[in-house]
Parts: sequence; structure tokens; C-alpha cells
Amino acid sequence: FTEMMAHGGQELKFPLGPDGRYPGLWGQALNERQGFYTNTPSAQPAEVGCQEGRVAVERFLAVPVLLADQLIGLIAVANAERDYTEKDLDLLVRVAMPCAQAIKVVRAAEERERLMAALRQSQKMEAVGTLAGGIAHDFNNMLTPILGYTDLVMARLPPGDTLHQELKEVKKSALRAKDLVRRILAFSRQKGQELVCMALHPVLGECLKMLRSTLPTTIVFHEDL
Repeated sequence: FTEMMAHGGQELKFPLGPDGRYPGLWGQALNERQGFYTNTPSAQPAEVGCQEGRVAVERFLAVPVLLADQLIGLIAVANAERDYTEKDLDLLVRVAMPCAQAIKVVRAAEERERLMAALRQSQKMEAVGTLAGGIAHDFNNMLTPILGYTDLVMARLPPGDTLHQELKEVKKSALRAKDLVRRILAFSRQKGQELVCMALHPVLGECLKMLRSTLPTTIVFHEDL
């Protein structure tokens, strides 16, 4: 928590001190969590808090903004033309209360939006998984005859035929595609999670394979499993 006061287009920051308390006149209201005012700042044991060269604080009034006992802000004014009174303090306390409620409403709205964004992302990933599963099944159906007919042709060729090598390359590529389909199906599967003992090396290897297929070729992986 850091208080800031605009001055001359700049900001004054008042962070926690080494003792875990806020220094200066601003810190007194924050540390005690109750309103505070003084018309003789120089007589206060706490330092005023302004850096050298800043406008001198002659009178000071501050009220912490609390939300369910949580310190979330500070309202401070200074250098009125007359001395501050209890009436001024009470007025600033009444100003702080709706400020705290407004912050509460904003925070609730932000949290609601965050949860809604997380829900939308979850639904999007579920839709992507369903789509990927459907495509993978169709692709798998296309790979089956490619692999099957490649094996049939290779079995019918006489030993030493030059087509063996070409067909081996076809089969190798089809097997790589089949492995990719298997990983896509694993990604799209929707079932409950369970804790099991497993070897990490194969899992990391699968992750690296998936990364290689999705990232630019300019990125090089160095494995040390």
C-alpha cells in the first residue's frame, strides 16, 4: 500500500518504513486506522513527510479508507485557510464511507468480470477440444487406408525393389501423422483428473513434440532429460 499526492505534475510516494509502519503525518492516520488532524504539524512527533523543496504543511487532516477493516486508501487535505476542527474530521469520515463502498463495488465488478473471462476461456477451450477431437477422428480414418495400402504394396514388391525406400518414407510420415492425431485426441478428451504415479520423461517428450509443431522453426530446443 503506497499513498501518493499529486504536486506540480509529480507524485510523492509514501511506502512502508523499515519498522513496518507508514512514516510522516500521512502515516499516523494509516497506522492508527482512524482520522487525524493537526493545526501544528511541526509539534507532531512524526515527520511531515514532504520532501525538501515541497510546499510546507501548515495544517493537516487525513482519514483512512477502510473496507471490512482492510486498509485500502487514504483521504488527506492540507493547508486550509483556517484551523481544522472535529467537524471537518467528521465530514471527511462521512466522505470516506461512500468511497469505500464505491471501491467495493468496483472490485466486485472486476472480480465478476475476471470470473466471466475465465468461464469464457474455459468454454472456448472445451469447444476447441471438441472440434479437435472430431477433426482428429476424421483424419485418423484417412490415415488408416494410407498405412494399410502402403503395407500391402510393400508386401507385394520383390525384395530389393527401389520402391521399398519410397514407401517406407510414406509410411514414416503417416505414422508421424498418426502420432499427432493421438496427441490431439488426448488433448480433446474430457474426463475427470486423477493423481497417478508416472514417468515424466515420456510426458516431457510429448510436450516438446507438440511445441515443435506449433512454434516457429527458428526456435531450437535443447533437451536435458
